[in-house]
Amino acid sequence: MTVRPFTEQERQRAKEKRQMNTATMTEEIILHSAMKRNNLTVKEAVEAMEIYGNDKEFYEHLDRLYANEVTLEE
Repeated sequence: MTVRPFTEQERQRAKEKRQMNTATMTEEIILHSAMKRNNLTVKEAVEAMEIYGNDKEFYEHLDRLYANEVTLEE
């Protein structure tokens, strides 16, 4: 049995396969699937994530206030 070096085409295909199996690509597929499942455009998905991010930040801030027993009085 002899071992030969990869051809340029085989080398390129190996690089593509390696790049396609990244965690980032998996996350992109999950995101795309969720967009399709919820019938969202890219613009709508970005807007929804911004709204969620703002809500998350607000509730984290609120949790910190209550954890420190800070109350707001008028």
